[in-house]
Amino acid sequence: MARNAKQEISSSAARQIQARAHQHGLELDYATTISESAYLSPVIASFFSGLLARQRSPWLVIVIRFKDDPPILAVKTGPHGPKVDLLAHHRRLFTKAGTGTMNMVDYFLDNSHGKIDVSDSEVVGVYTIPFKRADYIGNVGPQPAKINRSGVLDAGRAAAAAHKIDLTAYSGVVVCGYTPLDLCGWVGGMAALCDLNSLSPDLLGQEMGHGYGSDHSGLDGSTAEYGDPWDTMSTWSPFSASNSDYSRIGPGLNAVNMRLRGWLNEDRVLVVPRTDTVTRDVVLGPLHDHGLSAAALDIAGFLVEFRMNDRWDAGIPRPCVLVHRVQGNRSYLMSGKGGENDLVAGSVFERLSLLGTSVTVTVNSIDEKARRATLRVEQTVHRIHIPQEAVQEWPPRIGDPGPLERLSADPRISRLRERFERYATALEVADHFGTPDLALRSLAEIAEEIGRQTARVEVTTFHEGYSFHDGFAPGPDHVREPNQDHEHDHQDHVHHERDQQQ
Repeated sequence: MARNAKQEISSSAARQIQARAHQHGLELDYATTISESAYLSPVIASFFSGLLARQRSPWLVIVIRFKDDPPILAVKTGPHGPKVDLLAHHRRLFTKAGTGTMNMVDYFLDNSHGKIDVSDSEVVGVYTIPFKRADYIGNVGPQPAKINRSGVLDAGRAAAAAHKIDLTAYSGVVVCGYTPLDLCGWVGGMAALCDLNSLSPDLLGQEMGHGYGSDHSGLDGSTAEYGDPWDTMSTWSPFSASNSDYSRIGPGLNAVNMRLRGWLNEDRVLVVPRTDTVTRDVVLGPLHDHGLSAAALDIAGFLVEFRMNDRWDAGIPRPCVLVHRVQGNRSYLMSGKGGENDLVAGSVFERLSLLGTSVTVTVNSIDEKARRATLRVEQTVHRIHIPQEAVQEWPPRIGDPGPLERLSADPRISRLRERFERYATALEVADHFGTPDLALRSLAEIAEEIGRQTARVEVTTFHEGYSFHDGFAPGPDHVREPNQDHEHDHQDHVHHERDQQQ
């Protein structure tokens, strides 16, 4: 291989790679593969880098029965599949025994860009818990002589411990009943419940995903609990696909949910700086593909991704581009100008900001054969000119009131701040809930009034790095760094999906 196409790697890193590869069953000849050439191609280097970053995250799957449950020795693999041994089916679904069959090992590797490895998960049981079927009360608080969903989780763990299973050797626990149980997961709790009716990756991807901290995914402008049928975290999605081994699979995780868990390969994310006004074409590859193609575009607080209708996304209607935003621990699916959520060739996503950053993403083309989406990206940063004599020092330092005092001393700036605060609510309503035309008209009217009242302070340009939000904070203690992001706290809670088919 030519050296100008290689990436250098140290011998110490090479030894670490060799040792880690051995743990994953890969035997690398150090002398010929590493030592004789201190260079690796970018693709090989990327593979090894991902291998080193891979997180071992085994789950213990505990199969239980109530003491009056009938014995079940076999289960069906799908709607029309043959019956197979109960525990063998669980092992194929949850462990390395089924690697390559679109099982949970494959799911987490693909949807974490190779970072989460659950291949060492184990299945144990069937254990009998000391309750009758009628004692199970589901998603309610504790009751005397009854067992709720948390009680079933505890009973499963206790049964495994009684059989000398070391629970501390596992990252998480799935308790699976073979008569109906609630399907649920604990956000951040690395625990889930399921039963034979929910032994499919489309459902388990969400419940085990809750364990890692993922919340449900929403639709922008909607309060519906499940709003994104292109995402695992909106279970009961119509866009899951039939699977001969495990009933149903998919869809995959969206890019925001991957990023929230630290699973998105940021080296494959194209980032448009928020301070830049730019127009450029970008090319995205499918989000969940392995390789070096750009997996997502980060622009003005939105993540743009391309999805092909195959593998985990085999159930989506067509290849498409999706746009999401994040709020707290949730992703929200955005709509294009035509109201569509899945953008195709000719579709446009647009967000006009009255005094901040406007963004337009146009899908120029989608090449299914090449597995590529070409986008035209336009970002415009609106700035307001602040008189130079009012800003003698920039940027202001937190705790330094000097620049703000100088700003406050200028009567034009004081009047501008007063008018802005008066119109803040109207701006927000027009920007977030109105049409683009309404937003533009509102901006024009408000800008005209602000200019009239403040001796025509220019609203078309702005001092670099300065914004209304930053500069007109109610005091020096509230000054924030330009473009500093804030996240709302998220209270962990249990999610319940009980409408499973019996």
